[in-house]
Amino acid sequence: MKWWLIGNQGKEKFQLPVPPGDFKLNNSHDIQTVNLNEIGDFPIKADRKPISISITSILPSQDYYFCQYRPVPKPYDCVSKIEKWKESNYPIQLLVTETNINRLFLIESFEYGERAGSRDVEFTLNLIEFRYITKPSNVSSSTTKKRNSQPRKTSKSYTVKSGDTLFVIARKVYGDGSKWRSLASKNNIKDPKNLKAGKVLML
Repeated sequence: MKWWLIGNQGKEKFQLPVPPGDFKLNNSHDIQTVNLNEIGDFPIKADRKPISISITSILPSQDYYFCQYRPVPKPYDCVSKIEKWKESNYPIQLLVTETNINRLFLIESFEYGERAGSRDVEFTLNLIEFRYITKPSNVSSSTTKKRNSQPRKTSKSYTVKSGDTLFVIARKVYGDGSKWRSLASKNNIKDPKNLKAGKVLML
């Protein structure tokens, strides 16, 4: 299982050298209670809350045997990258291989520090799901109607650029990053991490 953080609109990638020992992803709904005459209180499921996840691990100061790759980046280079992403107005993508976690998140908080002696940086990264604001279906305008009356021209292919991921490409061409799996299947891509610049994808 590999943990990837992808920021700066897909242009920067960072794999955690030491994956979290465990994690919990909170996916819940608001439940409202309505009182119905002669029946009593009746629970009704409302909108889904934004998904949240807390990641706790270390940024090692040396190449320990349990690190997933070598050489490991300097701890405070990683800290600077995460802090830059936190202060930006853009979400980051969290991709965890061998799971279904591949979503956009905002960094809610980033806590880090050292214990005496090791120079390893221990951190906790709290993420909350990012959602695009969509236009309500009952809102219309003359401009929208004019645009909808014209057939949309779409390209049949896309050339991969440096820093692209399947999620980013799917968001560009389909307007929905979650369709990256369909894009991978259509182009027979077995390992999304090996996507190379210059490759032409069929849409």
